[in-house]
Amino acid sequence: MLASNIMITDVEFAAADECVGEVLVRMREHHLRMLPVVDADRRVVGVLSTNSVLEHVAPSYITSGDLSRPSYAPDLGLLRRHFNELSESRVSELMDDKPLCVNEDESILSVTAAVIRSERHECAIVVDHDHRLRGVISAGDIVDRVRALSEEGFDA
Repeated sequence: MLASNIMITDVEFAAADECVGEVLVRMREHHLRMLPVVDADRRVVGVLSTNSVLEHVAPSYITSGDLSRPSYAPDLGLLRRHFNELSESRVSELMDDKPLCVNEDESILSVTAAVIRSERHECAIVVDHDHRLRGVISAGDIVDRVRALSEEGFDA
């Protein structure tokens, strides 16, 4: 079975020049934690995730581990100020420019291995040979397909 057989093809995506605040609203409306970022030709150039936004919102002394007891640091007010500053930024400034991409003709086993090995992404962005967005496969999509095959009694 290939990635193209289980990928979700109705994919929300962002443009690199969009405003982060507007994209985050769209992500919440669609219950998404990440969006592929594409150029004018739908070539994938990155991914914007809630984690990548949080990495920019949280002070560096929190994310680096320099502060041994972060409970004493200012919390929501500081995060809110950082968020307000960043929400006007362009997606290109906060996106991860090395997303987990797989080809549409890769095997599901190969996609599964890539998702497991990835420390930053629980979704694989499916692209064609020109690196254009074709779909997305989440770890949950793979588990759902395996469960469905199991219920059908499929045995390879």
